Amino acid sequence: MADPAYIVAFKKLLKEGPDHSHVDEMVREFYGENDRAAIILLSTFAEQGIVWAIRSKMRKHSLVGQLFDPDGAIGTFGAKISVAFALDLFGTKTKHDLDLIRTLRNGCAHSDIPLRFKTPEVRAVCDHLLLPVRRTLWWRARRRKYR
Repeated sequence: MADPAYIVAFKKLLKEGPDHSHVDEMVREFYGENDRAAIILLSTFAEQGIVWAIRSKMRKHSLVGQLFDPDGAIGTFGAKISVAFALDLFGTKTKHDLDLIRTLRNGCAHSDIPLRFKTPEVRAVCDHLLLPVRRTLWWRARRRKYR
């Protein structure tokens, strides 16, 4: 059975991906929301970056877009990470961090308990992120805010 028109329209909207105005609005959402929202929104940026990188290595064809559908072969964040790693788009440290980001994102999206950066278990996952190796003054200032 075919999806109703409203579902088709929603899926089409999601496939379009962000343009510059969307990114600006997502940044405003990020700075105005809680830690859970920040984790989900920032992981979406990372996931979209992976999609763009993978697509840059693929031919331009309508079937390619179907691969990235939620129920497509590369529809999950984990599948995108694996494919991008297999294509040598990034190394083991980045893969490690993206897997941690995916774990945090899935936890925040599906948990029914409050999660914040100061939650010991969330902080422990964040403390195991490997990149960036060089911490900037901005990073130190932001981290102090969440301690």
